[in-house]
Amino acid sequence: MRLSFLAPEIIEAIIAGKVPTSISAKALMGLHDLPIEWSRQQRVLHIA
Repeated sequence: MRLSFLAPEIIEAIIAGKVPTSISAKALMGLHDLPIEWSRQQRVLHIA
């Protein structure tokens, strides 16, 4: 998935260091089945 399609809340959580280290830019770019809908992205990645 292109990082430009990530939910703003996910980007903010990454910048603030509030996500597990396993959720890196490289890992996110490899997720080809991550939903486009922001709320679903947050549920899939367990980021509230």
